[in-house]
Amino acid sequence: MTTGITIALVFGIILLSSFQSNFVNAQQSTDSNFAAKGKTAYSSHFPGIIIWTQIKDMDGTFVFHGLDDELVVLRTTLTPSGECDQGLLCYDSTVNDAKNSQAIQVGDTFKITIDTATNTENVSFLSGFLENVDVKISLTKIKTKSSSATSTETEAEEKRPNILVVVLDDTGFADLAFNGSEIPTPNLDSLRNEGKLFTNFHTLPTCSPTRSVLMTGVDNHLNGFGGMSELLADNQKGKPGYEGYLNDNVVTIPQLLQDNGYHTYMTGKWHLAYGSSDPTQDWEKWTGYDPHARGFEETFIVEIPGSHFTNLGENPDHVPIATRNGEQAEYPQEYIDDVFTDYMMQFMDKNHGDGKPMFMYLSFWNNHWPIQAPQEYIKKYDGVYDIGWDKIREQRVEKQKELGLIPQDMALPLRNSLVPAWDSLNATQQKHEAKKMEIFAAMLDSLDNNLGRVISHLKEIGEYDNTMILVFADNGAEATDPTKPVKHGTDPLEFEKWLETTWDNSFENWGNGNSMIGIGPGWAQVGSTPLYREKGFETEGGTRVPMVIKMPYNHEESSTNAFSRVMDVSSTILDYAQVTHPGTTYNGKQVHPIEGKSLRPILESDVQRIYGEDEPVGAELFGNSALYKGDWKALYLVPPFGDGKWKLYNLAEDIGELNDLSEEHPDLLERMIQDYDEYAKRVGVVTPVGLEIPLATDTG
Repeated sequence: MTTGITIALVFGIILLSSFQSNFVNAQQSTDSNFAAKGKTAYSSHFPGIIIWTQIKDMDGTFVFHGLDDELVVLRTTLTPSGECDQGLLCYDSTVNDAKNSQAIQVGDTFKITIDTATNTENVSFLSGFLENVDVKISLTKIKTKSSSATSTETEAEEKRPNILVVVLDDTGFADLAFNGSEIPTPNLDSLRNEGKLFTNFHTLPTCSPTRSVLMTGVDNHLNGFGGMSELLADNQKGKPGYEGYLNDNVVTIPQLLQDNGYHTYMTGKWHLAYGSSDPTQDWEKWTGYDPHARGFEETFIVEIPGSHFTNLGENPDHVPIATRNGEQAEYPQEYIDDVFTDYMMQFMDKNHGDGKPMFMYLSFWNNHWPIQAPQEYIKKYDGVYDIGWDKIREQRVEKQKELGLIPQDMALPLRNSLVPAWDSLNATQQKHEAKKMEIFAAMLDSLDNNLGRVISHLKEIGEYDNTMILVFADNGAEATDPTKPVKHGTDPLEFEKWLETTWDNSFENWGNGNSMIGIGPGWAQVGSTPLYREKGFETEGGTRVPMVIKMPYNHEESSTNAFSRVMDVSSTILDYAQVTHPGTTYNGKQVHPIEGKSLRPILESDVQRIYGEDEPVGAELFGNSALYKGDWKALYLVPPFGDGKWKLYNLAEDIGELNDLSEEHPDLLERMIQDYDEYAKRVGVVTPVGLEIPLATDTG
């Protein structure tokens, strides 16, 4: 027996159900139909793992997790056993399919004995590698003909949860109240108080790559977003994985959920099709990449909004278009996040009561530039930021220490060299900069109110308790100046003319639907506190954002600093929906397999790692690269954003990426660079040449 075979069963972590909806809703028609969840007694081969058993007619299915959280599915042919005491269920079983199993193979045989009176199951292997091994299972959930029709408690336990995923746009690590911010967000706070806070959760550095991974569980270089459609270098265009839209080599999470009995609803920003280009030039093509064509049953979306109040775009070529179930819809002339929220609540009501669970994806446009909010919200923050970004940043760090998010002895990192000291600004400059943050705070306040409306509606229709809610931002705080060209290749003179004739950036108009401003690097650094840099970089400030998960029927507050990433969310959704990813083939087409790990071990136990200490995790965008391994991170920033040399940081001791340890640990760094090179080769990274990246340069 090889080490891999042993580990696959011996070191299985807390495991989970992955049966299809026909298992969850199975009607027991004969005494031979049986379904149960149980935990094995500790032994050398099965040390307390959770196994799901299903017997339907003369077919048996056994599901558990093995090495690296990989799902093991055994399918068997059953025959009633001739040796069986009265009152027991006994079967002789022959394995006819063994997915991801090394120790148990096709043709192996074992005997199953089930005692529903004592809630026990015994599996005795008769042949194969595990011959003469007995596995004892204590059953915690049982469904049989006699119990399924009467046990409402068991049915409630087996009911698959609704799942609500809420994505905030361009919101930094320190922008939320429970992570140190002064901006009141009572509805986000309520979820944090009833759920688990992930403080070491990572996205990609920008919007669409993060969303592409969320929707597929597949690396961005494989799903079409090796770069953003708006920021592709000439040498990347036409390369596999750089399509700039969610390609056909992946199956989406909502598609799998819809296939397996979920209602699937989406409202908000999509950003996985045509980007900021004009889709009307080839509308038939682009409707095939609308979320309605990628697994969502009901949708109201905008590929990329511009103004938060109208359909003014982000650049001269951009005209935002709204679609309803793939068809062009009238564009709202009101605050767009309010509209997204209204539609989501309508979708919740549409099929409510039919017994099917809901998957809901609410993708807010706040807090993306142009920073705009209803005036009643902006007025609430009048004067709050007059003390400036230096003082606010100091206050957030002290609050983070109070909350236990950072070490008590951690010093405030030096101010970004791009950011002047607040006291060095004149009175007019301070007035303008403070106003920007007042608007940003108003946007987050408005978002929190809309989230509260959704939560209240779930409670009103009786679905809140059975809803799993996941909330996080798509990347870190945004420093980009939208009054300068953002899209690669934009003519500066054309852009300047468009800006002057389309937008009113007079100070008195700031925050209204026809103003085009952003918060800038000063307040972006506040949002990233105490992390380094912001959106667009593979630094912690660009990719580490807080995530909160509220579990169904569990309102306990907790937190974890376990490393996790956005593709783990995809795996977690499928896990709790009891849906198995098809692997490399979907509907006869080759697709990329899912890569993430379920967060269930962290959510339901005290597990502090789902990634091994020596397990490499790579990431790249715009040529900026990172490799995580345990507590270590190797970071490479392309010039002029860095010096073009790999750095090494111990994130357990240096969350701010301040102390480069490459000289102290050159061998470790070299191995991590090799790990990154292997990752880049596997996913097909194409390093951009001549790409104009609209990120501020800070080499100081």
